[in-house]
Amino acid sequence: MRNEPKNFLESVPDPTALTGNELAKSRSTRRRILDAARDILATQGYSRFSTLAVAERAGLTRPAMLYHFGSRLELVKATVHHLARQRIEVFEAALADISIEPGYKGQAVRAALVDTLWNQLQGPDFAAFTELVAAARTDSELRSITSPVLVAFDESRRAAAERVLPEGSYDPEDFQLSRDIVHYLLEGVLQQDSIAANRERRLAAIRHFLKMLVASTPGAEFLQAVTADWKANNPPA
Repeated sequence: MRNEPKNFLESVPDPTALTGNELAKSRSTRRRILDAARDILATQGYSRFSTLAVAERAGLTRPAMLYHFGSRLELVKATVHHLARQRIEVFEAALADISIEPGYKGQAVRAALVDTLWNQLQGPDFAAFTELVAAARTDSELRSITSPVLVAFDESRRAAAERVLPEGSYDPEDFQLSRDIVHYLLEGVLQQDSIAANRERRLAAIRHFLKMLVASTPGAEFLQAVTADWKANNPPA
């Protein structure tokens, strides 16, 4: 029997939430500001991220924007939380749409998970979040904001994926290895964005490789053998 699923959105503050006697218009204005912040990060990068640039992109004056987010740091923090919540919500919604027919196998669900993650990495939310995480490597203040959000995001995707896999159809460590391979290989390839010649075909080949690895019988058997060897040589402390 599975436990009641945890709502990971509760661990990531909603920067568009209303407080006190604020009007609903304030929520839509904040969302407009945060979407503009995302677009600046995705198209121009973190080095060009400023309150003035975001205000102009949102079609607001800088003072009007600062009414909602009083400093660059406050805006950055709100943007991190907004992007994380967006990505969690979209990922969970996409998995909820996976149709599980009678006799549906865990391997078929894994193939759908590869496609779902691939699609999630194509939009501006991923590009913007990547900019923030990259900048956080050398910015301790930013890292203190992104680190807990990354944990919540990773845990939310694990839990969402586990909910759609048939109960008892997977070994937790084998499943974790599959997730890490798909997650970090796809994100790494798209973050680097260094495949130029014959790009679409090469990216399609990588996607096909991952689906074969985690969602075919030979691939599953290979991963199971790797997991068994890992467990044998690395027993829990």
